[in-house]
Amino acid sequence: MRDGSLIGFGHRAGVGKDSAAFCCVDHMARFVDEARRKLVRDNPRIGTRSVSEIVRIPLHSPLHPVWKPVETKYPELGELVRDLDRESRAKDPEVWLQATMHMVTNDYFNSSYAITDVQYPFEAEAIRKVGGQLVRIDRPDWPVSDDPSESALDDWDDWDYVFVNDAYIEDLEEATMRTLGSRLGAAEGYPAPDPSDIKNEGPILASRFSRIRPDGKRPVPWTGLVVQVSCGGCQASYLVEIEVDDFGEADSGRVDYCQECDEDFYITPGVYEHDGKIEVEIEKWSGIYAIESVTPIPR
Repeated sequence: MRDGSLIGFGHRAGVGKDSAAFCCVDHMARFVDEARRKLVRDNPRIGTRSVSEIVRIPLHSPLHPVWKPVETKYPELGELVRDLDRESRAKDPEVWLQATMHMVTNDYFNSSYAITDVQYPFEAEAIRKVGGQLVRIDRPDWPVSDDPSESALDDWDDWDYVFVNDAYIEDLEEATMRTLGSRLGAAEGYPAPDPSDIKNEGPILASRFSRIRPDGKRPVPWTGLVVQVSCGGCQASYLVEIEVDDFGEADSGRVDYCQECDEDFYITPGVYEHDGKIEVEIEKWSGIYAIESVTPIPR
C-alpha cells in the first residue's frame, strides 16, 4: 500500500479480515482497541493480577496484533473487553470513533493503516470521509451471527472491493495483495494500484488466485502429518511425524526403526490428497510395513 493510506475491512467476525489486512499495510488497528486501552487504564483484577500486569503493552501503539495472543491466554480479558465495549456503545455508539480515527490519520511516520473491525455505517463513513478505502470480505462457509454488530452493514453497498474467501487463507492473501498492493510495495511484486482504478466490477473470488502449480497441485491446509505405521512381520506399531511444505511435500522422508525386527523403514516425501483422502507412500527397505492411520497437523 501507499504510505499514509487507510483501508477499512468489514464486516463480520471470522471471515479473514486480519489475514488480508496484514499483507497490505504497515499497521492494523481496531475501534475496539480504545475499549482495551480504557480497560487497562481502569485496571480491574483478574484473579490475583491486575489487567495492566497481564497485558504489559504500550497503550499508544496499535494494540490488536499483540493483544490477541494475551486474550487467548486469558479468556476473562476478552469477556471484560466485550462487556465494556457493549456498555459503552449502548450509551454512545460512536464512543471509540474519534480516538481511533485520530490515531490512524495522524501517524508521525505517515504509515499505512487498516481498521479491521468496521461494523457500522458511521464507521465506514468516517473512513470514507478521510479518503480511505472500504473492503468487505465474505466467507460462504462461515456461520452468520444475528448480533446487531454483525449485520449493521449487510445492506451497505459503497464498498471499493468485495472479496469472497472461498478457498485457502493463502489464496485470500494473494488476492488481496494483487488487488490492493503489498505493504512491501513493488519490491515484493505487488505495487499499489492506480488510484483511478479503485472500483471493481464485482466480488473477487479468492479461489481465482489459488497458487496452483503447473502439475495442478494446490496448497494444503496442514503443516505436517502424524503417520501410524505397523510392521507387517511383527505387528509392532510406531508413530512417525512428517513435516511438509505448502503443497504437502517433504524435503526428505523419515527413517524409522522396528525394534522387534531390527529393521529400518523409510517414509518417502510422497504425501498427497486424493478425493479428500490423505495418502502417504512408504518405501520398504526390508520387511513389509503398512500405514494404519494418517492425522494432519493443521496450520
